[in-house]
Amino acid sequence: MRRSHHEEFAKLYQDAKETIFKAEPELIESVDWKRVAYRDLGDGKSKELYNQHYLTAVFGYYGMNLIPLSYDVRGADFILVQSDMEPKLVQLKSRLTLNRKYLKQPRLYIVFPDKQRKQWFFINHMKLVEIVDQTRISENTVGGSEYIFGDPSILKKNGKPKYDGGWSSADIGKPGSARYEALQPYAIPLPFEYRPGFDPKEDCCPPAQN
Repeated sequence: MRRSHHEEFAKLYQDAKETIFKAEPELIESVDWKRVAYRDLGDGKSKELYNQHYLTAVFGYYGMNLIPLSYDVRGADFILVQSDMEPKLVQLKSRLTLNRKYLKQPRLYIVFPDKQRKQWFFINHMKLVEIVDQTRISENTVGGSEYIFGDPSILKKNGKPKYDGGWSSADIGKPGSARYEALQPYAIPLPFEYRPGFDPKEDCCPPAQN
């Protein structure tokens, strides 16, 4: 006599309890959810994926979909889409970054965090070049725009010309400085209490923003 589906499933369950679960008890254990500090992630790819998934959640909060690209498209890592806006090409960076090659892509956006990773910014690369060109962290530092537009012969490192058309900085300036204030309109209102890079045991995480 053929067994009913109920009997077949009951036997599968019983067999699993007596064999698989006994041999591999970890299959039925609860996951030990441990928060990993950003600085402990190790290689750059792990950090990039960490940022990617975090930003996917942030943009999702605002009804946007961050779609990763399997290969470089006009300098972009992602396409950001929403039903009532034009798709945007997005390049994810771990710090404020300019690059001369991006000048060929006037519709490219850059998303990056500040040094303490308390803020993330979403800004058109051309506008970012303009802000950096008009501001300085201090009068003694070379601005990023010199690396984009300047004479390669005057940009030197260890006595040798250093110029590849790119520039980046982890420092956006202190509150009240020209660069810091110019970037604030492009800061993403972060909806989550924990930000990438924060260790809840060591850092005081600001409350979620409304």
